[in-house]
Amino acid sequence: MRRTKLYALSGVTLCAVGGIALLFAIKRPIELQPSFQRTVTPNTLDYKETITRLEAQRLALATRFQTASPSQRTALISEARTVILGSIYNDVFPAWYGTAWDFNGTSETPQQGKIACGYFVSTVLRDAGLKVQRVRLAQQASENIILSLTTNDFVKRFRGVPIGEFVAAIKDWGSGIYIVGLDIHVGFIVNTGDDIYFIHSS
Repeated sequence: MRRTKLYALSGVTLCAVGGIALLFAIKRPIELQPSFQRTVTPNTLDYKETITRLEAQRLALATRFQTASPSQRTALISEARTVILGSIYNDVFPAWYGTAWDFNGTSETPQQGKIACGYFVSTVLRDAGLKVQRVRLAQQASENIILSLTTNDFVKRFRGVPIGEFVAAIKDWGSGIYIVGLDIHVGFIVNTGDDIYFIHSS
């Protein structure tokens, strides 16, 4: 599992990018938490606790949403977006760092077994609380993965674009987590507001 600063890919043109779609957006920069910079590999128990805590937060927000006024619901949606984005970025992604890659890898647990790129994407989404069919989603072509999560109106396609132009476009879109599909790879792009990272099984 790898977090790659996108500028490090400057020798690559993005002729292979099939599409990129916004998954979660936030109107302020994402704060780098110490957990994102950690060098100690978390154990399985830590990860299970993280997922349990995120699920409890989601359920609490859903309960509040049921009795909220329209204006309160708008605020709760924004709060929920911040919670899920922060948890994916600061807790879920880092737990997978160092997990081995394999084209046929299907691990569901960080640091155990191996994981392919599609399974990494679908497992992160599932563990973050999205109702996805993990195996079916993971086995799709990257564009189908993206179109399973959003409509074509929210997909941006790039072909033969220099890396600098691609990074500038992502910066213009603002802070958030995006799914990016290449011809034979899929992963996440994170715009923290300050930096752009490609987070993927590798």
